[in-house]
Amino acid sequence: MINTKNKILFILLTVLVFSGIAYYAYREVLNFRLDGSDNEATTTGKHTIEISPGIFVEVEGDAIPTITKVPINDKLIVPPDLNRPINISSTTDFQSGQKLVNQIQNLSSSLKADPNSYDNWLDLGIYRKMLNDYKGAEEIWVYLTKSAPRVATAYVNLGDLYTYYFHDNKKAEVNFLKAAELSPRWSEVYSRTVDFYILALNDPAKAKKFLEDGIAKYPDMKIYLEPMLKQLK
Repeated sequence: MINTKNKILFILLTVLVFSGIAYYAYREVLNFRLDGSDNEATTTGKHTIEISPGIFVEVEGDAIPTITKVPINDKLIVPPDLNRPINISSTTDFQSGQKLVNQIQNLSSSLKADPNSYDNWLDLGIYRKMLNDYKGAEEIWVYLTKSAPRVATAYVNLGDLYTYYFHDNKKAEVNFLKAAELSPRWSEVYSRTVDFYILALNDPAKAKKFLEDGIAKYPDMKIYLEPMLKQLK
C-alpha cells in the first residue's frame, strides 16, 4: 500500500515538473514572437504619450525600437533652442504652471550638459505641450524624428499633437502610419491610430482596413488587433 502511494506521488511530481517546464518553454516562445525580438530592436522602460487632450499615459517600451542617445554628428540637423521663452498661459493654474516651468528649466539644463539624451528631449516636448507651447513641442519632436528616425515614440506624440491641437489630419496620419511601420508590434500604435481614424476622420472603414492590414502582415499581433477589429463591426 505504501509503495503504491509512493508511486502515485512520484508520478504526480513528475507530471508537475514536466508541465512546469513545458509551460515555461511555451511562455518563452510566445514572448519571443510577440515582443518583436525576432526582427527588430526591443527595449524595456516607460514612455509618455498623450491619449487625448490633457490626458497622458505611460506605456511600456517593449517592441519599441529606441535609443538612449540622440546622434549629434549631422550638422544639418539643428537642435531646438533650449533658451526658448517659457510662458504660463492665462488658462493654466499658476502653481501647476510653475511646476511645469521648473521641469522645463531642469530638463533644459540637463540637455545643455548632455544634448544627445533622447528621453530628456522627449520629456521636454511633453512639458512644453502641457504649457500650451504646441509649436515648441512640435519643434522638439520633429527634431527627434530627424535625429533618430527609427524610433517610433516621437512620431506617436506628433500624431496626437497634430490631431488634437493643430487639427492637421494629413500630418497626423503620416506620423501614426510611420510609427506603425517602425514598431508593428507595439499595440499602442494601433489603438492610437484607430482612435485617430474614428474620432478625427470619422472613417471606421479606414480604421478597419488598417487593422486588417496589420493582422495580415503580422499574424502574431492578431491577439491584440482582433478585439479592436470586432468593435468596429
